[in-house]
Amino acid sequence: MNEKSTHFDLAFQAKNPQLSTEDIQINLHIDLEPQKTYKPGYPIEKRGLYYLARRLSAQLSLIYEGTDYNLLSKCYSIFICRDDIARKDRYSISFYEMTNTKNTAYTAVSKENYDLMTLVVIKS
Repeated sequence: MNEKSTHFDLAFQAKNPQLSTEDIQINLHIDLEPQKTYKPGYPIEKRGLYYLARRLSAQLSLIYEGTDYNLLSKCYSIFICRDDIARKDRYSISFYEMTNTKNTAYTAVSKENYDLMTLVVIKS
């Protein structure tokens, strides 16, 4: 599909035991990316969001009229960066998530319907 090849360091799925039932299984799609440097020449955050988008889109086969977007499960990407970290940012953890910052509709949209990606950047 003319997309750049993506090589995940460690990608796996996990079942959420608190939210899963016999009828509904909640899967978590997790990508763990150990990084030597926080500054590889581009923002790690942009790469993390790109990887999340790829993990999300990979859950559905080719898009067609009968595509069921209800099948999408939440994706997490965790980047652990070791080097080239400013002193003030050392030993910090940043979370990047989808939020609904302005909803003018009468009925609020459930967070589970849009919060499908979380990026975690650990600077050690």
